[in-house]
Amino acid sequence: MKGLLLTLGAVALLSFLAAPTLGAGLLWDAGNGLGLVALGGLLHLVASSGPGINLRAHQVFGYAVLAIAATHAFWFLLLDPVAITYLQPGAPLYMWLGCAGFVLLIGMMIVGMPQYRLRLHRRYANFRYWHRLLAIATIAAALWHVLGSGLYFGTWYQALLLLATAGLVCVGDRAWLRSAAIGQKTTAVFVGVGLVLTLSFAALRNLP
Repeated sequence: MKGLLLTLGAVALLSFLAAPTLGAGLLWDAGNGLGLVALGGLLHLVASSGPGINLRAHQVFGYAVLAIAATHAFWFLLLDPVAITYLQPGAPLYMWLGCAGFVLLIGMMIVGMPQYRLRLHRRYANFRYWHRLLAIATIAAALWHVLGSGLYFGTWYQALLLLATAGLVCVGDRAWLRSAAIGQKTTAVFVGVGLVLTLSFAALRNLP
Protein backbone atom coordinates (compact mmCIF):
# COMPACT_ATOMS: atom_id res chain seq x y z
CA MET A 1 0.00 0.00 0.00
CA LYS A 2 2.87 2.35 0.79
CA GLY A 3 4.24 1.87 -2.72
CA LEU A 4 0.92 2.92 -4.24
CA LEU A 5 0.79 6.14 -2.22
CA LEU A 6 4.41 6.93 -3.05
CA THR A 7 3.87 6.43 -6.78
CA LEU A 8 0.67 8.47 -6.96
CA GLY A 9 2.16 11.18 -4.77
CA ALA A 10 5.36 11.38 -6.81
CA VAL A 11 3.53 11.86 -10.12
CA ALA A 12 1.24 14.50 -8.62
CA LEU A 13 3.98 16.42 -6.81
CA LEU A 14 6.30 16.48 -9.83
CA SER A 15 3.58 18.22 -11.83
CA PHE A 16 3.66 21.13 -9.36
CA LEU A 17 7.41 21.76 -9.39
CA ALA A 18 7.05 24.46 -12.03
CA ALA A 19 4.09 26.81 -12.62
CA PRO A 20 1.96 25.23 -9.85
CA THR A 21 -0.97 27.58 -10.47
CA LEU A 22 -1.03 27.09 -14.24
CA GLY A 23 -4.48 25.77 -15.03
CA ALA A 24 -7.06 25.58 -17.80
CA GLY A 25 -10.20 25.66 -15.66
CA LEU A 26 -11.57 23.34 -13.00
CA LEU A 27 -13.21 20.83 -15.34
CA TRP A 28 -10.32 20.68 -17.77
CA ASP A 29 -7.72 20.29 -15.02
CA ALA A 30 -9.85 17.63 -13.33
CA GLY A 31 -9.80 15.63 -16.55
CA ASN A 32 -6.03 15.94 -16.75
CA GLY A 33 -5.77 15.05 -13.07
CA LEU A 34 -7.52 11.77 -13.87
CA GLY A 35 -4.91 11.14 -16.53
CA LEU A 36 -2.08 11.61 -14.03
CA VAL A 37 -3.82 9.26 -11.59
CA ALA A 38 -4.11 6.68 -14.37
CA LEU A 39 -0.39 7.07 -15.10
CA GLY A 40 0.46 6.60 -11.43
CA GLY A 41 -1.77 3.54 -11.28
CA LEU A 42 -0.13 2.10 -14.38
CA LEU A 43 3.32 2.57 -12.86
CA HIS A 44 2.19 0.86 -9.68
CA LEU A 45 0.70 -1.99 -11.69
CA VAL A 46 4.12 -2.70 -13.18
CA ALA A 47 5.91 -2.23 -9.85
CA SER A 48 3.69 -4.87 -8.25
CA SER A 49 4.15 -7.51 -10.95
CA GLY A 50 6.89 -9.56 -9.33
CA PRO A 51 6.78 -13.29 -8.56
CA GLY A 52 4.15 -14.52 -6.14
CA ILE A 53 1.64 -11.74 -6.79
CA ASN A 54 -2.07 -12.06 -6.10
CA LEU A 55 -3.19 -12.51 -9.72
CA ARG A 56 -6.85 -11.74 -9.07
CA ALA A 57 -6.09 -8.55 -7.11
CA HIS A 58 -3.59 -7.53 -9.79
CA GLN A 59 -6.21 -8.03 -12.49
CA VAL A 60 -8.89 -6.06 -10.62
CA PHE A 61 -6.43 -3.22 -10.05
CA GLY A 62 -5.69 -3.24 -13.77
CA TYR A 63 -9.38 -2.86 -14.55
CA ALA A 64 -9.50 0.17 -12.23
CA VAL A 65 -6.54 1.77 -14.03
CA LEU A 66 -8.25 1.13 -17.37
CA ALA A 67 -11.51 2.66 -16.11
CA ILE A 68 -9.77 5.83 -14.92
CA ALA A 69 -7.80 6.08 -18.18
CA ALA A 70 -11.06 5.72 -20.14
CA THR A 71 -12.72 8.39 -18.00
CA HIS A 72 -9.76 10.69 -18.71
CA ALA A 73 -10.01 10.03 -22.45
CA PHE A 74 -13.75 10.53 -22.81
CA TRP A 75 -13.95 13.36 -20.27
CA PHE A 76 -12.79 15.92 -22.81
CA LEU A 77 -14.99 14.62 -25.62
CA LEU A 78 -18.03 15.06 -23.38
CA LEU A 79 -16.80 18.36 -21.96
CA ASP A 80 -15.88 19.98 -25.26
CA PRO A 81 -16.89 18.42 -28.62
CA VAL A 82 -14.14 20.46 -30.30
CA ALA A 83 -11.67 18.10 -28.62
CA ILE A 84 -12.49 15.55 -31.34
CA THR A 85 -9.99 17.45 -33.52
CA TYR A 86 -7.24 15.85 -31.44
CA LEU A 87 -8.31 12.46 -32.83
CA GLN A 88 -8.24 13.49 -36.47
CA PRO A 89 -5.42 13.51 -39.05
CA GLY A 90 -2.93 16.24 -38.26
CA ALA A 91 -3.34 15.91 -34.49
CA PRO A 92 -0.12 16.30 -32.45
CA LEU A 93 2.01 13.19 -32.08
CA TYR A 94 1.64 13.22 -28.30
CA MET A 95 -2.13 12.85 -28.73
CA TRP A 96 -1.69 9.85 -31.00
CA LEU A 97 0.70 8.35 -28.45
CA GLY A 98 -1.97 8.86 -25.79
CA CYS A 99 -4.42 6.94 -27.97
CA ALA A 100 -1.82 4.26 -28.61
CA GLY A 101 -1.16 3.90 -24.89
CA PHE A 102 -4.88 3.51 -24.24
CA VAL A 103 -5.20 0.82 -26.93
CA LEU A 104 -2.12 -0.97 -25.56
CA LEU A 105 -3.62 -0.88 -22.07
CA ILE A 106 -6.84 -2.46 -23.36
CA GLY A 107 -4.80 -5.11 -25.19
CA MET A 108 -2.77 -5.82 -22.06
CA MET A 109 -5.95 -6.32 -20.04
CA ILE A 110 -7.48 -8.65 -22.63
CA VAL A 111 -4.34 -10.74 -23.08
CA GLY A 112 -4.10 -11.05 -19.30
CA MET A 113 -7.49 -12.74 -19.06
CA PRO A 114 -7.02 -16.49 -18.39
CA GLN A 115 -9.15 -17.59 -21.35
CA TYR A 116 -6.92 -15.69 -23.77
CA ARG A 117 -3.65 -15.99 -21.90
CA LEU A 118 -3.67 -19.78 -22.03
CA ARG A 119 -4.31 -19.76 -25.77
CA LEU A 120 -1.40 -17.45 -26.50
CA HIS A 121 1.16 -18.69 -23.98
CA ARG A 122 1.41 -22.28 -22.83
CA ARG A 123 4.13 -21.37 -20.36
CA TYR A 124 3.43 -18.76 -17.69
CA ALA A 125 7.03 -17.53 -17.84
CA ASN A 126 6.57 -16.59 -21.50
CA PHE A 127 3.35 -14.79 -20.69
CA ARG A 128 5.01 -12.77 -17.92
CA TYR A 129 7.84 -11.74 -20.23
CA TRP A 130 5.61 -10.49 -23.05
CA HIS A 131 3.05 -9.02 -20.68
CA ARG A 132 5.75 -6.94 -19.00
CA LEU A 133 7.11 -5.75 -22.35
CA LEU A 134 3.62 -4.69 -23.35
CA ALA A 135 3.23 -2.86 -20.03
CA ILE A 136 6.51 -1.00 -20.55
CA ALA A 137 5.42 -0.01 -24.07
CA THR A 138 2.17 1.28 -22.60
CA ILE A 139 4.05 3.34 -20.02
CA ALA A 140 6.37 4.74 -22.71
CA ALA A 141 3.40 5.87 -24.80
CA ALA A 142 1.69 7.38 -21.76
CA LEU A 143 4.85 9.25 -20.74
CA TRP A 144 5.26 10.66 -24.24
CA HIS A 145 1.62 11.76 -24.12
CA VAL A 146 2.09 13.55 -20.78
CA LEU A 147 5.48 15.11 -21.51
CA GLY A 148 4.68 15.96 -25.12
CA SER A 149 1.76 18.15 -24.13
CA GLY A 150 4.12 20.29 -22.04
CA LEU A 151 1.23 21.52 -19.92
CA TYR A 152 2.16 20.41 -16.41
CA PHE A 153 5.65 19.03 -17.09
CA GLY A 154 7.01 21.91 -19.09
CA THR A 155 10.59 21.95 -17.80
CA TRP A 156 13.49 19.61 -18.51
CA TYR A 157 13.98 18.73 -14.85
CA GLN A 158 10.34 17.75 -14.41
CA ALA A 159 10.57 15.53 -17.46
CA LEU A 160 13.83 13.99 -16.21
CA LEU A 161 12.41 13.33 -12.73
CA LEU A 162 9.25 11.76 -14.12
CA LEU A 163 11.26 9.51 -16.44
CA ALA A 164 13.54 8.57 -13.54
CA THR A 165 10.51 7.74 -11.39
CA ALA A 166 9.07 5.53 -14.13
CA GLY A 167 12.44 3.84 -14.62
CA LEU A 168 12.89 3.11 -10.93
CA VAL A 169 9.39 1.69 -10.70
CA CYS A 170 9.92 -0.59 -13.71
CA VAL A 171 13.17 -2.03 -12.33
CA GLY A 172 12.28 -1.82 -8.63
CA ASP A 173 14.11 -3.97 -6.12
CA ARG A 174 12.54 -6.54 -3.83
CA ALA A 175 11.93 -4.07 -1.03
CA TRP A 176 9.96 -1.88 -3.42
CA LEU A 177 8.02 -4.89 -4.74
CA ARG A 178 6.99 -5.81 -1.20
CA SER A 179 5.74 -2.28 -0.52
CA ALA A 180 3.91 -2.28 -3.87
CA ALA A 181 2.12 -5.60 -3.40
CA ILE A 182 -1.53 -5.39 -4.44
CA GLY A 183 -4.03 -6.85 -2.01
CA GLN A 184 -7.80 -7.00 -1.82
CA LYS A 185 -8.17 -3.42 -0.54
CA THR A 186 -5.58 -1.81 -2.82
CA THR A 187 -7.99 -1.07 -5.65
CA ALA A 188 -10.47 0.67 -3.34
CA VAL A 189 -7.65 2.77 -1.88
CA PHE A 190 -6.42 3.61 -5.37
CA VAL A 191 -9.84 4.81 -6.50
CA GLY A 192 -10.40 6.80 -3.30
CA VAL A 193 -6.96 8.42 -3.23
CA GLY A 194 -7.18 9.02 -6.98
CA LEU A 195 -10.43 10.92 -6.56
CA VAL A 196 -8.94 13.07 -3.78
CA LEU A 197 -5.83 13.78 -5.86
CA THR A 198 -7.92 14.70 -8.91
CA LEU A 199 -10.06 17.15 -6.98
CA SER A 200 -7.03 18.61 -5.17
CA PHE A 201 -5.11 18.91 -8.42
CA ALA A 202 -7.92 20.86 -10.11
CA ALA A 203 -8.53 23.06 -7.07
CA LEU A 204 -4.87 23.98 -6.54
CA ARG A 205 -4.43 24.74 -10.22
CA ASN A 206 -7.27 27.23 -10.08
CA LEU A 207 -6.60 29.11 -6.87
CA PRO A 208 -7.58 32.78 -7.18
